[in-house]
Amino acid sequence: EQGKYAEALATYQRMLDRSVDERTLVRAAWLRWLTGDVDGAIELDRQAVTIGSTGRAEPQAVAAAMEELGRMYFMKGDLTQARAQYDAALLRVPGFAAALYGRGVVSAVEGKHEAAIADLKAAVSSGQLLGAQWELARVLERVGRSDEARQHHAAIERSGERLDRRTFALYLATQ
Repeated sequence: EQGKYAEALATYQRMLDRSVDERTLVRAAWLRWLTGDVDGAIELDRQAVTIGSTGRAEPQAVAAAMEELGRMYFMKGDLTQARAQYDAALLRVPGFAAALYGRGVVSAVEGKHEAAIADLKAAVSSGQLLGAQWELARVLERVGRSDEARQHHAAIERSGERLDRRTFALYLATQ
């Protein structure tokens, strides 16, 4: 993500030449995404999910591939496929915070605010996803639960820099 795409491509190709598994495919998919090859990225993530699902991959690695695929579908605007991937990741690893966060965002976009709040609260309880807490605060504001939203904003301001500097910087820039 530093713009050194040619170097990254060469490195990822060496990685793929040595071993093709769900982890290498997910990394190569993200590079494709970053360079604008959306369909190629989705295809590599699909392959990662397939390989991981049929082999002896760790459930967490397969769930992570599913979550990334869901995120790509979401960014492409395909909410149905995004939700399906988040649900599949949660079947593989119940309580997987990143998938709960993604599914919560999909629910929020669809106007299913209570479902969004439930998933986002579960994701926030992991204590690791600042973005989930930020999204939760936004959804709570949207449904008129301002006091609860303020509590989440305060929590972000207390722990944001420690948890995720990049997301915290974006948060501060938009507030």
